[in-house]
Amino acid sequence: MQNNNNKPISSLSAVIIAILIFGTLVLGWLSQKPADDAFLSNDDKQFSQQKAFDHVTKIASEPHYTGSTAHIRVHDYILEQLKSMGLQVETQNALVLSPDYFSSSYVANIVARLPANIASDKSENKALALVSHYDSAMSSSLGASDAGSGVATILEALRAFIANEQKHSNDIVVIITDAEEIGLLGAHAFVEQHPWAKDIGLALNFEARGSGGASLMLLETNAGNKALIQGFKQANVAYPMANSLLYSIYKMLPNDTDLTVLREQGNINGFNFAFIDDHFDYHTAQDSPARLERSALNHQASYLVALLPVFANSDLNALNSEVDQVYFNVANWGMVDYPFSWVAPIFIVLAVLFTLLLVLGLWRKTLKISGLLMSFVPALTSVLSAGGIGYLCWQWSIGLFPEFLDIAQGFTYSGHWLIALAILFTVVLNAAIYRWTEYKFATISQLEWLLAPTILWLMIVGVISFYLVGAGFFALVLIAPLAALIYTVYQPKKTINPIIYALLSLPGILVIAPQIPMFVIGLGLSNLFIASVLSSLLLITLLPFWVKFHHFKWQQRSLEFITLLCIVGFINTTDYSQEQKKPSSLNYLQDNNSAQAMMFTYNIHLDAFTEQALSVQNQGGELLQGIYPTNPWRKPTFSKTVPVLDLAPLNYTVVENNLGEHRVFVRLFVTPQTSSARFQLATDSPMLIESIAVDSQAFATEGKAHKSGFFFTHTVSDNKPVLIEFTYSAEQDVEIRLIETRFDLAQVKPDFIPRPAFIMPTPFHLTDATIISEIVHVRPVNPE
Repeated sequence: MQNNNNKPISSLSAVIIAILIFGTLVLGWLSQKPADDAFLSNDDKQFSQQKAFDHVTKIASEPHYTGSTAHIRVHDYILEQLKSMGLQVETQNALVLSPDYFSSSYVANIVARLPANIASDKSENKALALVSHYDSAMSSSLGASDAGSGVATILEALRAFIANEQKHSNDIVVIITDAEEIGLLGAHAFVEQHPWAKDIGLALNFEARGSGGASLMLLETNAGNKALIQGFKQANVAYPMANSLLYSIYKMLPNDTDLTVLREQGNINGFNFAFIDDHFDYHTAQDSPARLERSALNHQASYLVALLPVFANSDLNALNSEVDQVYFNVANWGMVDYPFSWVAPIFIVLAVLFTLLLVLGLWRKTLKISGLLMSFVPALTSVLSAGGIGYLCWQWSIGLFPEFLDIAQGFTYSGHWLIALAILFTVVLNAAIYRWTEYKFATISQLEWLLAPTILWLMIVGVISFYLVGAGFFALVLIAPLAALIYTVYQPKKTINPIIYALLSLPGILVIAPQIPMFVIGLGLSNLFIASVLSSLLLITLLPFWVKFHHFKWQQRSLEFITLLCIVGFINTTDYSQEQKKPSSLNYLQDNNSAQAMMFTYNIHLDAFTEQALSVQNQGGELLQGIYPTNPWRKPTFSKTVPVLDLAPLNYTVVENNLGEHRVFVRLFVTPQTSSARFQLATDSPMLIESIAVDSQAFATEGKAHKSGFFFTHTVSDNKPVLIEFTYSAEQDVEIRLIETRFDLAQVKPDFIPRPAFIMPTPFHLTDATIISEIVHVRPVNPE
């Protein structure tokens, strides 16, 4: 121990500390997922990465969204694979009406069952469900990751399980759903209409929201999670990436999964497993087998290979619990969990301990009020500047490269470089702030500089203990500062050995640091400030010691140089190329009533493809008003009147009946053309939708107020005609349009030059579509 609190840290100690911290960061990163070369065994009884990847290649050879020709091919392929394993296999054909909004489609779920092969002593056995979906996103995604990887993982893991003659006392049900991408309709069909739904006790759902990265375990339960966590720990998964904060973050994302439907509608607990990195590939033509990271596929496999034999023999009735647990993985060494009920007491104990130590330190004059107050200057300056760095880095990037805004996922090809740049810039600036303040106020001890960071972390843990209990493990960060305070208060004029302090800091770094980039990857680069602020909060607990290193200036210059390299790396990965395609949308809209037509795009910036039809003089989407509904999230940016094409007409009949008291019944029978993908109904008139039925099947929702825009969507499957019946009431005249979408722009506009190799269709927005809009119903409320 040192008698002088501000004595520089020796070179040897500095090297040891640097190795400890850097080594922990590397361990946290490398222990997230298996290597690319995992599961390469030729043993037929083991999971084979190559066999799984072969499934992905066959499934994702072309877009296969619900209703497409390729969708039928993929369905048949999966069906045959399950039959070849000797399972009881069937296709669940059903008309599904989403209970969340007025959308419908005929779906074709693939459902298979592997009966238990050993007797069970349980009075009532529940089945284990393996879930993924086989439809790709409309209309250009190949669906290799989302969710070809999930289907392939299930097929290969189940093949190996059967080949290994594994004993299991629970039936195993495979549910490969259809129409997940258009409203989780296949999951609704299974849980609401299939007789096996009542048999399911637990579901393992495999998904993807990108084409790489570690697969995260996201728990879903209607009750407590304790029994589920204990079962998960029993499986001894090799690379668990799971913590109780992840589900909270997952719920902030703009999408749910099939498991959400199983949980909400069928009270079925389960686990989601999903990788989310390389988010720029999500729902695009780049979601291809070639871009699917083998390590991400292996990570999905590592979960299922470990969990399948455990849950296939567990009492799935016993997985319900009233107790919630905080849980987190410690690298790939295992899981730690403890009750939610401990979080608030832990905070109270830590807060009381800190308060007592602070008072005792002030009374013994080990600490000074001036030191306490001054410690907030570098701490708050560091954290606030870190938030500014994160915000300004994103603003700088879109100012320098405004076409980033055309990437709908909110995560650019250079996103990883930008995250690294924001974190490194935060480290450099925070270190400079602490170095300067410690130099200017040399009488303040290292321990006093730690007071403000400790108080800030106590405040964070306090908020967490009441509002975000799943993040209770953030209290790990307080181990080292409180230990330092305890030691110095009871050993006046001495400070804790910096190596010991570093060792006590490692648990918080190991658990929290790997999650920092994950938040930005999941929530988008506009939230880059989260990474820089969290990095700063971790950093300020270390800086009072770090700035005392010998040769600190040399270390700081090295970090500045690495930061410059990140800037170079960022700039070098910004350009679009064959490997980093620019998203681009273009659509043709025809109004049959006015005999007018227009081309439009959702892109903020035009490109070589869209400039065939549009120019900067065509800015705005006003031409679509009253013909095709828009909203702030899907607002056309350029539009231009063009000659009307000779398209196959809408084929429908309509019957209407005025019921009196402003109520109207409409019966609409629509027959799709060969290329029809979906039908929608829209109106700009406010009305109350009393009921809607599709092919005599009624939506459960009644009395839904509608202001304007689309109020019904039907996705065409197998070119089936559809009967739509609805009753509405309105205080003013109502004009209703039937809008048909076909993804055949390339066929009807053969003069268009195809996209260059560096441009691809835009995800999440309509593209490459021909749209026909026609008024099918005009009803005065009080006809004379």
